[in-house]
Amino acid sequence: MDRAVELRRSGHPRLEDQTALAPEITPVVDESDEVIETMDEQEQRLLTERQRREGRSFTITAAILLTSLGTALILFLIHHQLLTEQVRERLRAEGAQRTLSARLLTLQDEQRRKFARELHDSVGQQLAAMKMAISMLATKLPGDTLIQDCLRLLDDSIAETRTISHLLHPPLLDDAGVNSAFRWFVEGFAQRSGISVDLEMRNVSQRFEPATELVLFRALQESLTNVHRHSGAKQADVSLSTSGNRIVLKVRDHGRGIPPAVLQRIEDEGSGGGVGLAGMTERIREIGGRLEVHSTSEGTEIIVRVPVRQRPELPMACNPGVEVIG
Repeated sequence: MDRAVELRRSGHPRLEDQTALAPEITPVVDESDEVIETMDEQEQRLLTERQRREGRSFTITAAILLTSLGTALILFLIHHQLLTEQVRERLRAEGAQRTLSARLLTLQDEQRRKFARELHDSVGQQLAAMKMAISMLATKLPGDTLIQDCLRLLDDSIAETRTISHLLHPPLLDDAGVNSAFRWFVEGFAQRSGISVDLEMRNVSQRFEPATELVLFRALQESLTNVHRHSGAKQADVSLSTSGNRIVLKVRDHGRGIPPAVLQRIEDEGSGGGVGLAGMTERIREIGGRLEVHSTSEGTEIIVRVPVRQRPELPMACNPGVEVIG
């Protein structure tokens, strides 16, 4: 083939020379064709083998991925089931705890009512009887200063007993409702603590359910007690109003405020504000209400929102000729 190329390059190739080279070139071309065909067959076999191996690798990889996905899904379902069960257990425990807290608060209110009645009916009556006896003695000894001192001490004891009895459970709350009970407590609190309290009441002349009235009164009592104990304020503002289907109680002081760390615990966990605040939160939650605490360096505001549930009216006695529409 090199000689054929040289003949071609010479420019005047002779036919005899080309004819002489043809028998030598033909076997080489045939052999080259055979080699090329063999290479094509080998390449095709290699390609087929590669495709087969790639398909097998793909099948194995897909099987591994599907197995991993199935395992992950099973583990996720098991974990979800365990987590759901834990959440249910926690909810049941929280429900039981709230039920127990509500029961304890109810028992506490009953005990307060019982103690208030005992103070008024037993200790109060005995002090009153003692005052009557000493007053009779004072008429016989008008110039005895010791008797006069005893009478003053008895007056103070009777007044203090009456105050403690009313603070435990004010009879005005049962007889006249939150309107009168709030005014009585705010006036007494201002006299005892020296803190000026501005009371504003709007649209609360009607009576509400006993549980609602008791929760509102205890919230006011605890809020003003905290103002006296912790705020260092000399002025507080109290407002009670109805807004739509909600009763809103706001108690604001102008004191030092709640520390940010304590306020954060109150917002996140409902704790950090002491037993009184926790009890107030449970009372409010028990009747479907909500407690909000806002505090800055200029003071603290307690907001209580509870649903309006009016006290059911007592059935009127039916007189002849009077039609009662129910």
